[in-house]
Amino acid sequence: MNMTIAPWKYHVFLSFRGEDTRKGFTDHLNATLKQRGIITFLDDKLNKGEVISDQLLLAIDESLISLVILSESYASSRWCLDELQRILESKKSLGREVIPIFYKVDPSDVRYQRGTFGCALQKHGDRFAENKDKVQRWKDALKEVANISGYDSRDRNEGKLIEEIVADVWSKLQPKLSYCFSNELVGIESKIEQVNSLLKIGLDDGRRRFLGIWGMGGIGKTTLAREIFERICGDFDMSCFLANVKEKSETKQGLVYLQRRLLSKLKIRDLEVDDTYEGRNLIRNLLCNKKLLLVLDNVSEISQLENLSIKQAWLGCGSRVIVTTRNLQVLIAHGEFEIYEAELLNDNESLQLLCKRAFKRNKPKEDYVKLCKSFIHYAAGLPLTLKVLGSYLCGKNELEWKVALEKIKKFPPADVLKRLRVSYDALGEVEKKIFLDIACFFKGMVKDQVTQIFEISELYPQLAIRELVEKCLIIEYYSDHGTWCLGMHDILQEMGTTIVLEESPHDPSRRSRLWSLKDIDRVMTKNKGSDVLEVIHLQSSTPYDSNWDPEVFTMICNLRILIIACDLHLPHGLKCLPSSLKILEWKSYPLNYLPSGGNLDQLGVLKMHHSKIEQLWKRTHILEKLKLIDLSYSEEFRTTPDFSMLPNLEQLVLEGCIKLVEVHPSLAQHKKLLVLDFKDCKNLKALPTRMEMDSLNKLILSGCLKIKKLPEFGKNMSNLLVLDMKNCKKLVCLPSSICNLKSLKILNILGCSKFSSLPENLNENNCLEELDLSETAIREIPSSTIGLQNLKLLYLRGCKGLSSRSNSLVRSLLSSVQQVFGLHNESPTSSMYLSFISSMASLKELNLEYCNLKAGSIPNEIRCLTTLEYLSLARNDFGNASTGNWALPPSLKCLKISNCNLNDGSIPNDLNSLSALETLSIGGNNFTHVPAGCISNLLHLRNLHLSHCPWLKFLPDLPPNLQRIDTVACHSLQTLSYPELLLKCMAFSNVSVESIPPHMHTNNNRAGIWWTLGGEIPSWFHNQDFKVLDKIESRDVVQVDSDSIVSVEVDVADFRGSSGSWGISLCVVVQDVNLDDDVFDLYLWMTHKASEEEFVKKDLRWRVVFRGDSHQILTMYLPSSNFAVDCIKVEFIFYTTKTMCGEAELDMKADSGDHGKFIISKCGWRVTRKEDVEEWLRTIQKCSSTSDNNEILSEESVHGKRYREGEEDLQEEVTVSETHSARQSKLKRFS
Repeated sequence: MNMTIAPWKYHVFLSFRGEDTRKGFTDHLNATLKQRGIITFLDDKLNKGEVISDQLLLAIDESLISLVILSESYASSRWCLDELQRILESKKSLGREVIPIFYKVDPSDVRYQRGTFGCALQKHGDRFAENKDKVQRWKDALKEVANISGYDSRDRNEGKLIEEIVADVWSKLQPKLSYCFSNELVGIESKIEQVNSLLKIGLDDGRRRFLGIWGMGGIGKTTLAREIFERICGDFDMSCFLANVKEKSETKQGLVYLQRRLLSKLKIRDLEVDDTYEGRNLIRNLLCNKKLLLVLDNVSEISQLENLSIKQAWLGCGSRVIVTTRNLQVLIAHGEFEIYEAELLNDNESLQLLCKRAFKRNKPKEDYVKLCKSFIHYAAGLPLTLKVLGSYLCGKNELEWKVALEKIKKFPPADVLKRLRVSYDALGEVEKKIFLDIACFFKGMVKDQVTQIFEISELYPQLAIRELVEKCLIIEYYSDHGTWCLGMHDILQEMGTTIVLEESPHDPSRRSRLWSLKDIDRVMTKNKGSDVLEVIHLQSSTPYDSNWDPEVFTMICNLRILIIACDLHLPHGLKCLPSSLKILEWKSYPLNYLPSGGNLDQLGVLKMHHSKIEQLWKRTHILEKLKLIDLSYSEEFRTTPDFSMLPNLEQLVLEGCIKLVEVHPSLAQHKKLLVLDFKDCKNLKALPTRMEMDSLNKLILSGCLKIKKLPEFGKNMSNLLVLDMKNCKKLVCLPSSICNLKSLKILNILGCSKFSSLPENLNENNCLEELDLSETAIREIPSSTIGLQNLKLLYLRGCKGLSSRSNSLVRSLLSSVQQVFGLHNESPTSSMYLSFISSMASLKELNLEYCNLKAGSIPNEIRCLTTLEYLSLARNDFGNASTGNWALPPSLKCLKISNCNLNDGSIPNDLNSLSALETLSIGGNNFTHVPAGCISNLLHLRNLHLSHCPWLKFLPDLPPNLQRIDTVACHSLQTLSYPELLLKCMAFSNVSVESIPPHMHTNNNRAGIWWTLGGEIPSWFHNQDFKVLDKIESRDVVQVDSDSIVSVEVDVADFRGSSGSWGISLCVVVQDVNLDDDVFDLYLWMTHKASEEEFVKKDLRWRVVFRGDSHQILTMYLPSSNFAVDCIKVEFIFYTTKTMCGEAELDMKADSGDHGKFIISKCGWRVTRKEDVEEWLRTIQKCSSTSDNNEILSEESVHGKRYREGEEDLQEEVTVSETHSARQSKLKRFS
């Protein structure tokens, strides 16, 4: 809104002739204006002894609107004429509004000074004969005001006239007041637009609409509601803003007081309200025909709405009700409210609000920019915190700002915590426990895992977590790892930790929760535990030699959770654990046994990864509440307990326990176990001969190298869903009793190289959906398998001995499957399998690798597979094919035609018809170029794999939405790859590059990324300094085990605002130290900095495969459009993690040393302009004709090492994902 409002004190100045209208019209008008909340000025407010004319002139200037009541004797008063003259001067100089009211006079008499106005001016002329200019100014003023559109009172009802005038005044005031108030607010306009849209403001359809503004304390709910109220209240018959309903309802008379307050605010007086029932009826009867605007601020309970008769049927047509609350359940329970979730301020809005309070302006002082950013980071968008901090910092010098910054990190602002704590204090005891646990320990953790912890603690978490979400104390968000997590605002977390610290400021043993190593060590070393302590959570990245008292836990008799996530040494041992313990998680537990002292009857979870434990208990005792035992990678563990003593155990995870040889026979009869995981127990020889485990739904034996046969399955094992025996190298067959597994959905026998036959009765497993027989010695598929009507995934890869007698059976099986893998040329019947394709109506994925296909032998039936999304034709020979239509189905999302001996004349010409294609793998072929237009129109194509095309000279025209291109070992292209690819990437930033087709100038917010072989950084990346880090210092990055972490800082201050195209080019060498064929994830955490402070963050990830090579090079270009506008520095943190198979877990399971170690050995970077790359390109072209080009690119980085055959498909596993941090994007849900 482009306006400037001069300072004001009054809404309306009333100019009138007292003897004409004071006791009648003017008083009535003034009273009605006041009733509407409009501030008026009347000259009877002047104190005696004051110079009236001067005070009047000042009041005129300080009024937004002047009402000039032109009555019969108005012009006879020189005071009135002086007022009028000043009013019109203010209109011109200050932009004030003027509304004339012609009270029982003809407007033309005023305009032309006739009648009483003419007589009065004649008298003034005679009196001021020597000052004719003064009289003329009065005449001009009367003429001017008469020409302004106003109100004529003649022949009109006075009451209706006053209503019209007041409505007009309000309509003129509203934008002025909104501007005046909103000019002091920050980020309010967009929020008002959203709320007005939900309320359908301006839509006069007679419908009543209710809106709830929901959000955490201090987020600005009341401010938003007040601003909306001020803007629209003039459009309603009655309006009321009832502030702080929660507080008022807690007074002596409570809800009755609220009812009286509402009636009083609506000017409905002289009515006695004795009880809530009477009050409800009064409100309902009095308001049912009124168009009402009602704002109820800070509602905390549904009863408050009910007793104020807030129902749509009980209010007049067109009414609007706005409720602000921290409790979502209030709005849900009422059932008639639209819900608007209040939002935090962004960084720019936060900066503006802080500066308004601290500097009384919108921008920081030059020397305070860095400090302002620090305070903004601390406040994390919460307006309350910014206001409190800004007011506190106002007038303080730079040193005091720095001291204040350090102080708030230890002692959060008391005013903020006091406001926020209201929500905490209103919680029940269970909800308080859960809130404090999340604040102190579990923020950012997976919701399901936290829920399990609270369930074991008997805290009813489903209800409690929902209540905490509804009261804005925690949030649920969807993480980058595909799991729902629990989070909360940083200030709320500090409030939680402060509440705990305040329990006993000086004696940590008297606190309910401990997390500081210093405090924990103090309590445990001096044996000062107490019965107050409930949770100990110790986390450290470095080994720690403790001096703990071995009997320390005898004093901590109410400890319910003990989590130790560090390499802690106990030289004095441990004699007991608390009998109250419900959760025991101890990574790298240093002792061989659990302590014999103490009774663990309450224990529900026992998790000890990488421990040295050999046996859990030396003596037998019943633990009825224990539900989970997880001893993964406890390599010394040898002896399992008597499971009859653990009657309610639900999960037993012994993954990687390599010294485990046998299990206790009682395991076979356990009735409650759901998950049994013996993965990679390499020395486990056998399970009990027969299993009668009624509840078991997952049995994992993969990697158990010495198991020869499975136990018999009892008739009651009908709940087993997954049976995984991958790589059980000595397994020969399945028991016939597998038919008792009536619910079995997944059967995995992959890699069981001695497995030769399926049981004849497998058809009785009619729920089976996935069957993996890859790399087994199976010869025949039994005829009974035809009954597997629900089979969707069938894997037969590497089944070289499968006989031709199985053809018809395979064809029947294929009729319902959605994925097929394994039609290889090693099988004598592979050509016959191809004829089965027409029967695969549900097929989604088809792998025809190694099928000895040639030009013209691709089955035409493939095009009829309308559901097919994945097709691999890799490693067939289409070298003699002429360019033509390959009959590819248009539904394809991924197509692999790599290593097919394709040349320039054999690339299929119907690639451009695959409009849904997202990934195209065409590497390992012999073409020199990809035909023009072949892929450029594939709008959904994200990934293009061109690796190992030794004759490829030119890159194809690229589609506009491509995210990555793989050119590993394209040797003819390599000498130009770096600059050429950089130029192509820069073309995506709307830069006109002559050699790049115009259609590439589209998306301007992307990264160009490619991989090559080699171990040297090209010298063109002239900055090759980087830091090696031990850990990532950021609360937004989950701390994980990493082989290598490096940091690079790039100063871009000189490029900010540059008119030309620029970006940052990065080059990273990743080394496989152990030279193992393995997979790892390379992450990039990118932080944009404005004045040294964190501003915007992005997280990118690549999955990389090593196959027989020690080094790979990642090169990437990031255009400037990826960075914050005021960015002066960008920090890049690269780190590697071992790729985990299976479901994502919170605890990253470290491997047992059998896999590769991946380090980032070199880094290079350069701030890049288009002309820099073009110069590089010219230099390379010049040097390539006269030298080996070693000065530009090292020999190894140009040529690399040849990958052995078969590696290309793993290179295609490289993925790129780009997401904003939790802080910028939080997805929430409600249970």
